[in-house]
Amino acid sequence: MKLAIQEDMLPGRTLKERYLRAADLGFDGVELWSDGLDKRLYDVAEALNEANLPVAAVNLGKNDGYLSPDMAKREAAIGYMRQAMATAVDFRAPHVIFVPHWGELVTPDLTPHRSDRELANDLMVWFLRTVSDLAYALGTRLEMQPRNHYETDFMNTVAQAVHFSDVIKDNPHVRIAAHLFDMALEEDVVDSLQQYHDRVGYIHLSDSNCRLPGEGLLDFAAIAETLHDNEYDGWVTLSAGNRGKNAPDDYSLYDRLPACLEHLKAVGLLRR
Repeated sequence: MKLAIQEDMLPGRTLKERYLRAADLGFDGVELWSDGLDKRLYDVAEALNEANLPVAAVNLGKNDGYLSPDMAKREAAIGYMRQAMATAVDFRAPHVIFVPHWGELVTPDLTPHRSDRELANDLMVWFLRTVSDLAYALGTRLEMQPRNHYETDFMNTVAQAVHFSDVIKDNPHVRIAAHLFDMALEEDVVDSLQQYHDRVGYIHLSDSNCRLPGEGLLDFAAIAETLHDNEYDGWVTLSAGNRGKNAPDDYSLYDRLPACLEHLKAVGLLRR
């Protein structure tokens, strides 16, 4: 397994300072947020080169609209994703992470023809078939991420994500990014990782309270055993706090990172 950290969890006056801190702590890579990434591409690339770190993934964050009943909004969302995928290719990042939908469903309820959820499901299948072709053409992989029911009404569990993976015939260009915090709110973390290990292509590490691993209630020793037993060899990325907006707390997170990393080593998730 390779260990990465989301970029907003790193403090520093410059990008170079942030990424060098990641390298000094022993991280193997950095996950980047897509917002404005195309405009800072060269600065990010130069800083990563100085730190000798690769990009684990590009995360689309709060980008939304894929399941909108408005065609223009759907096309705009897919256009934004296409740009993020192209940028990921520029960085040689193997993964692009997206949440299918945020908040309440926006599809209309046309019962008895189709309910709002059935229409959302139809749009999701159409969307995945469209973007999987894009991913194939660009040579990258999309990771759909379930989020907890406080953040979305659409996809809350890994099992629900697997359903859509089945519908598109387990397309190898679309996998699942499992976030341990969201899983802890919705399902049994270890059981789901065991049952669906062949569909999980990326893992976000966070404890049961969305704090750093070791600061909550999750059994990381059991999680580590499950991942090792199933020979998971992909990226595991720290994703904690106010995900994507950690800048005000980055020094607090940074001060706690050494203890977190020691915990992950002690439970066998990371090599010593």
